[in-house]
Amino acid sequence: MAKLRLIISTEYLLRVRTRSFVLSTVLAPLFMLGLLLGPALLMDRTGDSDRRVMVVDRSGENLFHTLQEEVHDPLVGGMGRTRLFLWSGTEDVDEIRRAVAAEVEEGRYDGLLVIPADFADTGQASFYGGDASGAIWTRGLERSLGRVLMRSRLERLGLDGTALDQLVSAAQLKTEHIRGEKADQAGLEVRLVVSFLLVFLLYMMILGYGIQAMNSIIEDKASRVVEVMLATVTPTTLMVGKIVSSALVGLTQFAVWGVVAVGLIGQGVVATPLPVDLSFLSWSLWLSFALYFLLGFLLFSSIYAAIGAMCTSVQDAQQFQTPITCLL
Repeated sequence: MAKLRLIISTEYLLRVRTRSFVLSTVLAPLFMLGLLLGPALLMDRTGDSDRRVMVVDRSGENLFHTLQEEVHDPLVGGMGRTRLFLWSGTEDVDEIRRAVAAEVEEGRYDGLLVIPADFADTGQASFYGGDASGAIWTRGLERSLGRVLMRSRLERLGLDGTALDQLVSAAQLKTEHIRGEKADQAGLEVRLVVSFLLVFLLYMMILGYGIQAMNSIIEDKASRVVEVMLATVTPTTLMVGKIVSSALVGLTQFAVWGVVAVGLIGQGVVATPLPVDLSFLSWSLWLSFALYFLLGFLLFSSIYAAIGAMCTSVQDAQQFQTPITCLL
């Protein structure tokens, strides 16, 4: 037992003192945080950018003002701050397009929207934009036009404004936890994203530290160190020592992340410009994550260690890594 503790402590201290361990401990949380908040911040920034659109309304039903109301509807996502400008002239659409094209290239406008006279019948409108016209924003504009089209067709059926508002009003789903805790849709989406990231982190940690255990055995065999060590300890003791030391290194790294995350969330230091509630990242969740990591690591690191014992070089071991990675 004393020899096993010596092997574990030696391997453990040798790995935690490396520069790669320190860098991965610091950079990995930043990378995961960027994956979590980066797309949301980018979409939020894109949605809040000012958009200026010239509108040619040839419908004869004054759909321009209805569209103005729809683009500012919070239920129509992706529109942000969109300002619409009505073209008051009666020129041909091609002439208007050429006139507006120069201003779009100069950045004064983001595009030209043409609502034809038969829009209520065909439901087809045309948008002429530059290269920077975002797909999310144009989808929002399309949804706004769809609601305008619905209003126009319902008005033709003789429905008044109150009836129209009731028909086109969207349903609002109130979400609550089964135990009575209130939860909004954004909170559920955040939980889903965080769960995915934690599973991805679990996969990367088990894979990375399992390969480390395999490479450590191959390096010891190549340097003939293992022959000296086997003169004093049994192969089983040596193998167990390397696997346990790798597990302790992973748990140490994970413990640092967990303590920092729970501490910052508990003190309210973590704040984002988005309505993100991370209070569900409790101690029980981190302990469960550590347990799953430990059990998964002990299983797969034993397999990787067996591969390292069979192979004489890293190149030979890479042939066996693919099926194990697919299993993981």
